[in-house]
Amino acid sequence: MYSKVLICFLIVSQSVSAQYFRWAKSMGSNNVDVSRFVAVDGSGNVYTTGYFQNTADFDPGLGTSFLSSQGGNDIYISKLDANGNFVWARRIGGWGDDYGLALTLDNSGNVFVTGSFQGTNVDFDPGPGFFPLTAPNGGGGPTSDAFVLKLDGSGVFQWARRLGGNADDQSFGITLDNQGNVLTTGYFQWTADFDPGAGTNNLTSAGSDDIFVSKLNGLGNFVWARRIGGTNQDRGYALATDASTNIVVTGYFQGTVDFDPGIGTANLSSAGQSDIFNVKLNDLGNYSWSVRAGAAGWDIGYGVKIDASGNVINVGSFQNTVDFDPSPLTTFNLSSAGSDDAYIWKLDPAGLINWTVKFGSTGSDIAYKIDADASGNYYTSGCFQGTVDFDPGNAVIALTSAGGYDVFISKLSSASSFQWARKVGGFGDDIGRSICVDPSENVYITGPYEATVDFDPGSPVFPLTAVNAWGNPSDAFVLKLCQCNLTCSVVPQNTICSGTTLSLSAAGANTYTWNPLGLNTASISVSPATSIVYTVVATSTNGCVGDQTISIVVRPTPTIQLTPNPASVCAQQISGITATGASNYTWSLGNSTVSVLQVAPMVSTIYSVVGTNSTGCTSTSSVMIYVNPAPTVNISGATGLCTGQSGVLIANGANTYTWNTASTSNSIAISPTVTSTYSVIGLAVNGCSSTAVQVVTVAATLGVAISGPSVMCVGQSQTLIANGASTYTWNSGSNNSSITISPSVTTTYTLIGASGSCSNIAVKTISVFTNPTLSISSPTTSICDGKTITLSANGANTYTWNTGFNTASISISPSLSTSYTVSGANSAGCLGTAVRNITVYPVPSLTVVNLAGAVCEGNTITLVASGAANYTWTGGISNGFPFNPTVSTTYSVTGASTQNCTNTAAIQVTVYPAPVLTITPSKPFVCAGDSIVLTASGAQSYTWTGGIFNGAAFQPTVSASYSVSGTSTAGCQNLLPSVFNVSVNPLPTLSVAATSTGVCKGNTVAVSATGANSYTFSGNISNGVPFGPPSTQVYTVTGSTNAGCIKHDSVKITVFYLPNP
Repeated sequence: MYSKVLICFLIVSQSVSAQYFRWAKSMGSNNVDVSRFVAVDGSGNVYTTGYFQNTADFDPGLGTSFLSSQGGNDIYISKLDANGNFVWARRIGGWGDDYGLALTLDNSGNVFVTGSFQGTNVDFDPGPGFFPLTAPNGGGGPTSDAFVLKLDGSGVFQWARRLGGNADDQSFGITLDNQGNVLTTGYFQWTADFDPGAGTNNLTSAGSDDIFVSKLNGLGNFVWARRIGGTNQDRGYALATDASTNIVVTGYFQGTVDFDPGIGTANLSSAGQSDIFNVKLNDLGNYSWSVRAGAAGWDIGYGVKIDASGNVINVGSFQNTVDFDPSPLTTFNLSSAGSDDAYIWKLDPAGLINWTVKFGSTGSDIAYKIDADASGNYYTSGCFQGTVDFDPGNAVIALTSAGGYDVFISKLSSASSFQWARKVGGFGDDIGRSICVDPSENVYITGPYEATVDFDPGSPVFPLTAVNAWGNPSDAFVLKLCQCNLTCSVVPQNTICSGTTLSLSAAGANTYTWNPLGLNTASISVSPATSIVYTVVATSTNGCVGDQTISIVVRPTPTIQLTPNPASVCAQQISGITATGASNYTWSLGNSTVSVLQVAPMVSTIYSVVGTNSTGCTSTSSVMIYVNPAPTVNISGATGLCTGQSGVLIANGANTYTWNTASTSNSIAISPTVTSTYSVIGLAVNGCSSTAVQVVTVAATLGVAISGPSVMCVGQSQTLIANGASTYTWNSGSNNSSITISPSVTTTYTLIGASGSCSNIAVKTISVFTNPTLSISSPTTSICDGKTITLSANGANTYTWNTGFNTASISISPSLSTSYTVSGANSAGCLGTAVRNITVYPVPSLTVVNLAGAVCEGNTITLVASGAANYTWTGGISNGFPFNPTVSTTYSVTGASTQNCTNTAAIQVTVYPAPVLTITPSKPFVCAGDSIVLTASGAQSYTWTGGIFNGAAFQPTVSASYSVSGTSTAGCQNLLPSVFNVSVNPLPTLSVAATSTGVCKGNTVAVSATGANSYTFSGNISNGVPFGPPSTQVYTVTGSTNAGCIKHDSVKITVFYLPNP
């Protein structure tokens, strides 16, 4: 292996700079507020201009600085210090729409702003003074004029100038040359006066919009103005100057345009809707050169920068396939991926192409502004949609927008090499309209944003939220990023073998953090196992945070495989070890470099090799060659025989055997007639061998025997007894005269008996029978108390149960859970046992409750059974649910436990009948004022409505229904209602009158009655019939209605007697 040291420097060769968040500020109201341009002075103060609506707070800190627009949109100019703290803000505007679209600074910190305004007497002095400018009305509504405004570094008014005529005139770009002259560009319509002083310098457009370039001196006085345009729409969007005060203007044009504002002609013709142009004028406004690029779509130049070498860098957007090489002889085509792609186009001082790059997605992507640092790097800002690769080279550096448009910031080298790209954005539209770089290479971006946006393009979060009150408002943002340059080099190189330890070092900053390790020292030691990227995050003393990635390529060490053949040997046997996985090898034994090593170890030995692969990485592998032990061979059996006797010699300790008798069995039968020597070579399974020797002496014959059983069951123990000799040797190794045996299979036992030098052999074979495997079967292992079940034994010939029965099957009816055991014997008399556990579940003990007792007919009753899990009732009723019995009945319930054991209980329910009532009236009807008696029968007691009592007279006043409830002796009430309707008939309205209540004797009078249906008169008179009363009398009349109701009335007739003559 080899070791390397990697050192990372902050400012060395091959630096890669990246932007890091310093601060972000938001300014605005609850309506649309847009920042269009940003610039920074030598002290790091940041100036922006744009436009706003309503009342906006321009202090992004804890304080407030409110400005209120007078019209639709008003101009604002803001100044923040280097830390983003509020310094001042100024408003310019009248009743119309006024826009601040660009600004620039001079070396004294004076601020120059350009844009457009509408209306009369617009005060351009943001202080207490008054400096009105008026944009004339063209007659078709409000029109705009261009303006140039100068403030000092404290925001105090210096001067303001108007450029324009009676139509729409707007200024989009402003810059200063090295003489302090103020140059602006934009477009104008019709005839416009570009001398803001007492003089006149009219320019007249050839089409709807023509490009203008205006030059004022530092006091705002007219120097010159130039027009460029054709018969269509042509606009200048930005301009820049070089050290020789040459001017380059960019924008777009349509149709054919002469770009020589002088007497010469320099026509360019657009290929589509609009083409990009770059035109160069000298300090007198005279034509130098012009170039175009465009295709069938809209192609627009938005920003331009001239670097220290006089190269022109132009940015904007294009559609379709565009040739950016101005030369008619060559082409440099770029094709957009979406509706608009952003481009960066670099031309040399003569207008020849240097290079062009583009980036874009399937959406719309636009580059608005560009700036350059002292090293010639180019910084671009704009907006993009979707996923865009910002590396114009072969690598892919993709950023993805979070919403509609996101802000992008890109840095390329002077040769168009990718340096870095960052994006900020949320779910709305967020646009980077302007960018600038200060001498310390801090980067400033401004523009509008919507909703909530994280303005830290790194891993921390710094959210700002635009005030939302009118649907899709935007606020202005200012973002400051710093740059740190980190360079990493590897000594000697950044490619290592796995297992190598590296020292990574950083220098040039204040603090460091190494990721993914999280270490915070300037130098760290690492030993990566695989290729890895380390990132060092360095913070300088001024707070700028930079990072650098360090790629370490880890080459694998070889994986050495050692294959022994064979892996195990006998002592001094040769084995070959083959090494694979590397290019060359060095063995620990004798420094051999062969790939196959031959060894012959005496004992087990470890052999090691160092393998080196083609990359120079090494690894070590080891293998053990095992030396197998030789078998320990011995011979057992006869050591002495009697004359004429045969014996057995048994070899042990090896796998196979070869006797000097040529036999290859592990045992041989011998019948020596004289003392003889026997030898055997034993070969183990590992292939190793050894030899054993046995001397057998021959002497007189012995009668050796074994007594004991010949048959046993598995698991039994018995004793074998040796007879017929003085000493004994069993094949089990025992030297006792008896041994205890417990064989599990049929086994042969060999006994060698010896007396003196004579020995003999006895052999006994014990037959071992297995015990029967018994089982007990039954329909189930659980029953209910009182039930019967059959147990059946299997697996033997005879059976004995612990219940005393000797049959294969028994019937049982246990009252408790019980274990049943059966012993069974097979034909050999060997025994087996089986057990069956029977679980006995109790039947439920039922309790039945009548919650209501005896019940009256028509009432409900609830029967509740308990003591079981579920219940089934006769009579179609449910347990615990009310029902309405009609007659006395006995109800039965069957309760089942959770084990489905059942029991039955019954309960008698008595139902008393409801009384049936009969109402008897004392009369069929009643006349007013009469009484009636209602008498109910059929029950014991009665309750009437209407406050009457059973059998008692009462006097109803009106016809009414009377109901009665009756209660029997059992307390039951009638089910059907008993009602009697009493009709109260009115009495007649009887009126009795006489024709005279006094008459003379002998005269007649008539009594008449009305108001009834029939009448009965006392005195035998008739209704209305005259009669002669015999004397003074009271005549009574009884009037009767048709219903039979009567009323009496009377009249007194006085009879006067005539005097006697």
